[in-house]
Amino acid sequence: MHEVAIRRTVMWECICFDSWSAFGFGRPPSQAMNFVDCKQTPDPQIPDDPCASFDPLKYRFSEILLDVINASFGATPPTYDQILKLDRQLRDYYIPPLFQVAGINEDGKPRPQIPPNPPLGLALQSHAVAMLRENALLYMHRSFFAKALSEHPDDPFKSRFAASVLACHRSACAIIILVRKLHYVEPRIGTFFTLQD
Repeated sequence: MHEVAIRRTVMWECICFDSWSAFGFGRPPSQAMNFVDCKQTPDPQIPDDPCASFDPLKYRFSEILLDVINASFGATPPTYDQILKLDRQLRDYYIPPLFQVAGINEDGKPRPQIPPNPPLGLALQSHAVAMLRENALLYMHRSFFAKALSEHPDDPFKSRFAASVLACHRSACAIIILVRKLHYVEPRIGTFFTLQD
């Protein structure tokens, strides 16, 4: 690998780790993208290693995630229009078919897994992308979901924030489906989350 490509990869791995960690902890990221001018490495398109295209995918997603973090966890609460705009940006983010999880689809139509029985690494990567997107949507909408519940406890869909109620419901269902599918792919993964003495 060329030295410049290695440096770019290291930089984007740091940005990716920082953004995903900041999102997980609900804290501001340590890197601000307006101070970064490092180009991303191009997608290698290695035929023997389809997982090689995961890195550019996660780097591009990390940029969107930083926008979500700034809006969701910033000192100034976002407007509802900002949340809906970010929602659209997350939902429109293109995930290549190789990294799409079977059955997780915006339009409700069934989607087959490509390939049908993915290797464990590819399955983990595709589930990570889907899980992170659903978590981001859930975090973005949660305050407006809570407002909808407080305004209309009997029927939150009557609230002006009904879109957030629906988004939270869909994301929660998708997360449950993803965890179940991941358990089906590799049952041992669940052992990492059990509480033991």
